[in-house]
Amino acid sequence: MWLRKHLFWLSHFQINQCVRKGNHIVLLLMLMFLAACQGEPSPPNTTIYAVSQNGTVYAVNGKTGTISWSQHMSGGDNSRFGISAGLTLDHGIIYTSSSVDGGYVYAFQAQTGVVRWHTQVHSQGIPSSPIFVNGVVYLSVTDQSLSSSHVYALTATNGSVIWSTSIQGCGTALTTVGDLLYLNAGVCTGTGYQGNVYALDMHTGSIQWQYPLDAVTSWKPVVLNGVVYSDGGGLIVALRATDGHLLWQKKAPIDAHSPLVGAGTVLYTAENGFLYALRAGDGSQLWQRHISNQDLYDPTLIGNTLYLVSFFEPEIYAVRARDGAVLWSYQTQAPSAGSFPVVDEGVVYFSMRDGTIYELAESSGTLIVSYSITDARLFTHTPLAVGA
Repeated sequence: MWLRKHLFWLSHFQINQCVRKGNHIVLLLMLMFLAACQGEPSPPNTTIYAVSQNGTVYAVNGKTGTISWSQHMSGGDNSRFGISAGLTLDHGIIYTSSSVDGGYVYAFQAQTGVVRWHTQVHSQGIPSSPIFVNGVVYLSVTDQSLSSSHVYALTATNGSVIWSTSIQGCGTALTTVGDLLYLNAGVCTGTGYQGNVYALDMHTGSIQWQYPLDAVTSWKPVVLNGVVYSDGGGLIVALRATDGHLLWQKKAPIDAHSPLVGAGTVLYTAENGFLYALRAGDGSQLWQRHISNQDLYDPTLIGNTLYLVSFFEPEIYAVRARDGAVLWSYQTQAPSAGSFPVVDEGVVYFSMRDGTIYELAESSGTLIVSYSITDARLFTHTPLAVGA
């Protein structure tokens, strides 16, 4: 800001001098230089939080790329291995999970990396990414059998368990609306993927309703305007959020490995290199857009823009949600995406699996800065967290 202010006054004075003297060549060069300087984005003064595939949490300076702190979630036996499904940042606290010893939930002080608490929630299993709601941390943990899960609620201040509920199938991450928690859970062994959409009371953990599906994906359901939407294996199912009553179901172009996302009255799916917009009221198609020849894309909806990443190509795409027009794309140096994009104050943050974090201008996709975390594999299917 200081530089731009002084460049403005300096340029104003010098341009007037050039005009008076008729030195148009100098004027042209000066204008080109000022345009380049004033249009060049600068790295933001913020901190990016990422968790690696093996359970190490990093706090990275958004301006310099230096690591402010790192902590490995080793559980109670100092293990060096533990899969993490992602993290969330709320009120200066990082909440994340690790599969060490079956399932630990951690709370870190975001500024310093000090461990506030860590709680073992399960003896064997794989935890989902936790969410924070009104002083409570929620997550699901898939049991070692891969045929059942437990959903947990923990007090955010000290990690004490409030309640836990057993459900059938491999539980996804959670979606919360009002007083209910929603998740998909399917049997993820053998040839069958049958399962259920669940709704749990967030205060007691009691199951309010469940709806059976012939096929369940590993993505959480979408809740819009009192309706729960889930991908039932190429079939979108719309359920009334209060009681699970089936409103409609329709075959849809959606890859089982890509999440269903939506906002307002529109759902978005991806399949075989195409992005689709569907009417949330009945599942009818509004438009489709060919992105590229890669089969698999994972859409993330932020505001009025869809961001598409793939685990089979190095490019990220920004697409206008209204009509599918590609706004910009950026090609990274890695072949596989890591974490999903997040946007903060005009900057798009995302990572690639090789440990490189990128910061792009939201409006144009111009690279602001990129930096690598040594020996980190950022592959969590969740967004990075960004904060001061």
